[in-house]
Amino acid sequence: MFVFHKNNSPSSSGTPLLLSIIWLVFFTALLLVFSSCAKKTITTFQSKTTTTQSPIDSITITSPQNGDIWHIGEIVTITWTSTPDIPTGAMVDVFLENGVPMQGQQIGTTTNTGSFNWVVTNIATGNQMAIDIEITTYEIGTLSSGYFTISGD
Repeated sequence: MFVFHKNNSPSSSGTPLLLSIIWLVFFTALLLVFSSCAKKTITTFQSKTTTTQSPIDSITITSPQNGDIWHIGEIVTITWTSTPDIPTGAMVDVFLENGVPMQGQQIGTTTNTGSFNWVVTNIATGNQMAIDIEITTYEIGTLSSGYFTISGD
């Protein structure tokens, strides 16, 4: 493709055209590769945005309420409601919190029936008690609607 003169150097008249053609082929190939990658990225992004997600599962503690007073030795019923997507067979862990959320002591395990009976013990007393319900198979939990009191009287 090169035209050689007697001194064996390429002719300067054909070189710019040849370089232009090489650059054109190179950039065209690069553009095709980039375009192909961009289309795949857009397709992947679009497929992710079209998926639907189920409603957020949640639980709400209905008892105890803010201001309730429980006495050591009495039987109390802790109650809650949960969204319909959480089956009654899901395991529920019940915790007693003493003023520090998410650092309580587990007081029982039951199925998601909406209630748990507990004999109030002297593991903690005070006026900043709270119940924490966790449904471990769904990785959700909630605190009671307010602080209540456990009294030794």
